[in-house]
Amino acid sequence: YQVDVAISTSNGYFIGSQSSVLDVIDPSLGFTTGGGWFAAADGARVNFGFNAKILKSGQVQGSVLTIFHEPDGNYIVKSNSTGSLAIGKSTSSPSWGYATLANWKATYQQPSLFLCGGQMVNKCGGYTFSIYVEDHGEPGTGVDKYWLEVKDPSGAVVGKVSLPRSTGGAALPVTISGGNIQVPQPSSNNK
Repeated sequence: YQVDVAISTSNGYFIGSQSSVLDVIDPSLGFTTGGGWFAAADGARVNFGFNAKILKSGQVQGSVLTIFHEPDGNYIVKSNSTGSLAIGKSTSSPSWGYATLANWKATYQQPSLFLCGGQMVNKCGGYTFSIYVEDHGEPGTGVDKYWLEVKDPSGAVVGKVSLPRSTGGAALPVTISGGNIQVPQPSSNNK
């Protein structure tokens, strides 16, 4: 959920006000999961599978695997540490669920050697990624959406395994060609 917050103060040292948006996450929504495939812009088949849940302790648990099948070999992003999980519901009618997995850590693998930590390897840790998914219905084929952005240890986007953003910076999720994505939706009386 998002809450508009306004703060103002006036004392002998400071006068001012500020407003912002505060994201509130409902851990009772619990989880998101999915798997399937879609075609990347270059025609490569992309297989993905993920699951993430918020434990009673508030910690996030889960795993992600995404494989870009290119003519020269597979480009693989595999999670090795979780980040955050946010789950929500659209305000459109009919409504649909969405989830964001942000700042997760991963191992990145590609068919050719590349420089990582001063060595030439084809697999390297220290990468981060974010995923955004949309659950538009059952079954998910042709309606659910998936988006991924991977960054190398320096923070640069790895274009080979990242999907585009809009000119405004928003994720541009791809409609999946096969599979299903599940995102529990908060009920309207829980707002």
